[in-house]
Amino acid sequence: TTGDDDDDTTTGDDDDDTTTGDDDDDTTTGDDDDDDDTTVDVCASRPTDIPTARGEVEGVWSPTARKFVFFGGDEGIPIDCFPNTSFVDDTWLWEEDCNNWRKVDTADAPPPTARYAHGYDPVGDRYIIQGGRYRNGTSGLYTLRSETWAFSFTTETWEMLHDGSDGPGDRAIHAGAISGNQFVVFGGTSSRDGGSYSPLLSDVWVMDLDTNTWSELTTTGGGPGGRVFAAVAADDADMLYVYGGGDENAFLGPFYDDLWALDLTTGAWTLVGDGVQFSTPLGRIWADLNFNPATGDLVLWGGHDDGELGNTNQVYLWNTADGWERLERGDEVLAGANGFCDFPADFTTFEEGTPERRYGSASAVTEEGVLLTFGGKTDCGIINDFWGYDLATNEWEMHLRATDGESCVRAFDPASCSSLCF
Repeated sequence: TTGDDDDDTTTGDDDDDTTTGDDDDDTTTGDDDDDDDTTVDVCASRPTDIPTARGEVEGVWSPTARKFVFFGGDEGIPIDCFPNTSFVDDTWLWEEDCNNWRKVDTADAPPPTARYAHGYDPVGDRYIIQGGRYRNGTSGLYTLRSETWAFSFTTETWEMLHDGSDGPGDRAIHAGAISGNQFVVFGGTSSRDGGSYSPLLSDVWVMDLDTNTWSELTTTGGGPGGRVFAAVAADDADMLYVYGGGDENAFLGPFYDDLWALDLTTGAWTLVGDGVQFSTPLGRIWADLNFNPATGDLVLWGGHDDGELGNTNQVYLWNTADGWERLERGDEVLAGANGFCDFPADFTTFEEGTPERRYGSASAVTEEGVLLTFGGKTDCGIINDFWGYDLATNEWEMHLRATDGESCVRAFDPASCSSLCF
């Protein structure tokens, strides 16, 4: 259960056809009984490419465009559970109407980056990212980013909003969210060394998206302190929530399992829900936390926890009335690991019809209350599947099957598997 950079094992050992012109959506001219040749099959003209597998990536959903977007990440395939970094600068869109992926070719994209902070700007219909890190090759010190970028769903172009000359500065493994016209980032590290998370950062910075200027928010109440790999979300009432993450020992744990709320109006931190919930998630790093606009709840997905399973595919719900509730139990441990990066086929009792266990994925929740998730790192490397989880019915739907990164028991007949990964 490591979270380090030089040992990204994330092991679980001890360590509708939506075309126009169909019968249900007649867009042809003339009366309903006279279908002519003017109908167009929109989906047939869409690309059929799919994104490569990758981790250390973030994404957002646009309710206006009805599209999901992510940028960059690390598509290097680990070798014997050790990192083999290969950072990329591509931008991908999933279009709901045709269930297709489309790579956006733009010359003005940010440079290759992973482990950045991100958020969705509903006013400008934009995907915002800040900071992150990069290195050329598979070893050596990292280059940290400080710039702030925005991707417009309307023009499908990138724009640098801030050059990084002030504000949060160079940092990575931090977290961000947007509330109103404010892009908020918290925590992370300014270390360029893949073997160290020190110094940890605990400051909070706010960008005014009207003026593109940064200012540090003065906070009270102690707060979560410095940490990396925390999960962050903002609601529609100027509250920022921070869950979990790790400190300097995020290589091995233990990890945090606390939930903090920051009032962005007053700057006051509050530890929420302490001791009142009946099913608190295990401490974990690099989970995804999203606000569900349909219900006002927080949704926690995936991550790498303190248990012997490690990577998880659990889904938790948080609300102030009931505390934590586990919606999706996910896989459970069956047999122990054979050793470092060595798992038997029956390592888990896997839950059929669910995504592979993972951390470092891109996710968002739609206004209808559907959790969307793409990619991430698994026990079997990196993955490129895309799923939706209906938070009202607690059911998963696979939109794109993985070509890499699934365990053998999910990808094939479990009886044919001799090890966890094939």
